[in-house]
Amino acid sequence: MSGVRTLNPKDTSLATLRKHWSFLLVRVQNEPLAAPFLAPLVAFGLQWEAVNIKSIALGDAVFHSKAAVVASDHALNRLVDQVSAIVHDGKRPDIALPAHQLYFGSLTPSEFKRPVLGSQLERMRPWPTFLVQATQPELVALAPGATSDVDTASAADRTLKANLAAEDKFWYDGDVQKLFETFNALTATTLGGLKALVHDHPEQKLGSDWAETFFLHDSRSTGITTEEQATAEIKRLQDQLAKAQEQLAAMQQKQTDAKAALAKETEAKAILLAAKKESAAAKLREKEAAAAAKKAKKAKKAKKAKT
Repeated sequence: MSGVRTLNPKDTSLATLRKHWSFLLVRVQNEPLAAPFLAPLVAFGLQWEAVNIKSIALGDAVFHSKAAVVASDHALNRLVDQVSAIVHDGKRPDIALPAHQLYFGSLTPSEFKRPVLGSQLERMRPWPTFLVQATQPELVALAPGATSDVDTASAADRTLKANLAAEDKFWYDGDVQKLFETFNALTATTLGGLKALVHDHPEQKLGSDWAETFFLHDSRSTGITTEEQATAEIKRLQDQLAKAQEQLAAMQQKQTDAKAALAKETEAKAILLAAKKESAAAKLREKEAAAAAKKAKKAKKAKKAKT
């Protein structure tokens, strides 16, 4: 269709489709010559409403099932923490422990919990059996809850996948795809009829682009087209560059000041440490000198006593 874009559900929402339809509907309603094209457009509005209601219901189902999946994932994560605390006796996880290998394989508990269901759920499916057969009573006590958590998570996972599949089918191989095809066919028919009016009624002097004015066109920027625009854009970019250079210089100065402060602090600590060492050495020398003097005095006194 010349001048009219074909709409596709892969890159166009139902809300945007409605805008295109509404624009065309109002243009036709306000143009007496286009009256023959009004009824199909009114009927399309009813089709859009029905599909939109179904789309909302399917979207709600997907979001609700996603919420259920997140809730189930949190429940499984709590179970992971409980089992890890028992297996490792509340200490840092030891991957080499046989019990750790049984439940977590080569993953740490935090790595084990990382997926939202998915591989975590698959790895935890045998946990209820492991827990029932465990030798530690604390692990055995977790078995009933584990069975419930794994079953709930499995159901939530199946429901989400089913709802996502239903939504994809609805959009790309169902009602939404058919709705877009209907609208594209309707716009093609309407455009052709409007162009025929231009041809059949030259006395109206409708203009060569009259038919295209009935359709909503995407507004696209034409970019820089004048010398004034180019000059203004250059000034804007230069201002941005100057501001960025000032910020860079300020950050570099902060880094330089920080390095200098660190060097001074390191030097001061070294001087303080040397002073402490020298003080300790002086005290030691003083103590040794006092001991030597005392010893000499004692020896002198002993020698005098002998004489």
